[in-house]
Amino acid sequence: MIEIDKNTFDIVNLGFNKLLPEKKNDIIADFKNHPLAIKHENYKYEILEDAKNQLLLKTWKENDIGSGRILGNIKNAINVKSNNLIDWRKKDDFKKLKANRENEKFLFDFFKSKIQDEIAFKNFIEIGFSYQLIAYIFFIKNHQKYMPISQEKFDEIFSSINIGFKTSHNCSWENYLDYNLIIKSFKKQLSTKHQIVSLLDAHSFLWIYGLQLEELIKKIKDIKETEGETLEKHFKSYFNDSNFKLTTKKYNDKVSTKFELQSEKIRSRFQLSKKVKNIFSFITGDSHLLFYFRIDREKFITKEIEEKFKNQINPKTDGETTITLRDTEEIDELFKLLFINVIYLENKKKVVLSQGETTESSKQLSDELKIYHPKKNIDIDSLDDSKIGIDYIEIHRKQLEIGDLAEKIVLKSEIDFLKPNFPKLAEKVRLVSNDSHLGCDVLSFETGGEQKQIEVKAISTSNNSKSFIITQNELSKSKTYSNYYVYCVTKVNSEKPEILRIKNPDFEKNDEFLIKPLTYKITFE
Repeated sequence: MIEIDKNTFDIVNLGFNKLLPEKKNDIIADFKNHPLAIKHENYKYEILEDAKNQLLLKTWKENDIGSGRILGNIKNAINVKSNNLIDWRKKDDFKKLKANRENEKFLFDFFKSKIQDEIAFKNFIEIGFSYQLIAYIFFIKNHQKYMPISQEKFDEIFSSINIGFKTSHNCSWENYLDYNLIIKSFKKQLSTKHQIVSLLDAHSFLWIYGLQLEELIKKIKDIKETEGETLEKHFKSYFNDSNFKLTTKKYNDKVSTKFELQSEKIRSRFQLSKKVKNIFSFITGDSHLLFYFRIDREKFITKEIEEKFKNQINPKTDGETTITLRDTEEIDELFKLLFINVIYLENKKKVVLSQGETTESSKQLSDELKIYHPKKNIDIDSLDDSKIGIDYIEIHRKQLEIGDLAEKIVLKSEIDFLKPNFPKLAEKVRLVSNDSHLGCDVLSFETGGEQKQIEVKAISTSNNSKSFIITQNELSKSKTYSNYYVYCVTKVNSEKPEILRIKNPDFEKNDEFLIKPLTYKITFE
């Protein structure tokens, strides 16, 4: 459990009070009467009241199950006027729930507290509801215990006060409980300032604190824009006006600068026809430059440039290539490598040396390539035979054991979830990891009977980042299967392992995932 101490609360309270137009020492008994709450956040109480008026929970009867009334009331409670507690795109998730007796029975039991909230939460995940929608449904059921959520905003707030807790991409019952406990801790601290404080007030208190963060981020952005301008000046210094004609224009709030070739000498060096005018350009960003060039990539992207800027080179579909430059040192390094490479390409056609031979041309080439270093041999005398090698077989054996344990955890979790209310589906859950062609480890089912193809990954987390290895076959199956999941299991060897579920991931096209090749297959004749 994350406990909020007084020092952390004081930081938030200081940021909260920064938004007051003038400092007042008035004692406000009820937080709802605070001028900032009135101005920014008390509309949440109106949304809650409207939602409960649409829900009409106390009027629900057993014979309403299957009539469509329960589903309709919840839908109306979600779509109340001015409801910004859910992104409008997430509201449509509720349509995934079919209007039938089974689903209305589940919703009836949830709102009437006839099933455990944990089971209900997991069931909502299985249905395909977003974290934001699930949190809102829990909020209108019991606003004294559960709060709505905006993952990105609250992650930003928590990070600013050094709370190592993230909600984005962590939709789980455990994560939601911890989120509400953090707000409850702030409610406890806020109660030392006001006599009447609700959990929703503490939620609003944090949200209002987040408003002054937006102002701070804007100031940081202004500083970064100045950094971008500094990089622009440094970049331009590499181009002689007699060789290049600079033309600058603005588009999409960014400055684009083109360099038109004026020098025949440079045109010849780059082996360009007279028709070619603009080969270089760049766009000034907030804190970086995007450098474009429109020449044959193979001539200029050497191994050294590839290694130095491997995460910054981005080939475009129209023949352009961009390199992101983030500081003056990177600009210096790029031009050093780029122009040395050009000289090398030009001169190596003229100079062909046998071993030990020297010429005036080779001396000139040597002078031009002063910072070029040839490939090195291993220094045998420096080898340390006493060093203990890595036991890769033992590492692989342990990885297999952990993987098998993670699969058993997921198998048991799926069966335990389905067994109480869907025993026939629970009987069909299978472990299929022994068949590698399937590209998944567990076959399970949604509560509606739809099959789930689950790939299980045992992972560890570091600095809130998560990663796992996926094979080409598994990647292919993630695009093929209709209801594909990746279950990431953490704390595998603990008494309470945790499971993070990712549904139908698009690893190659989604910005949320970084995919990186680790091995290569070499074929030759």
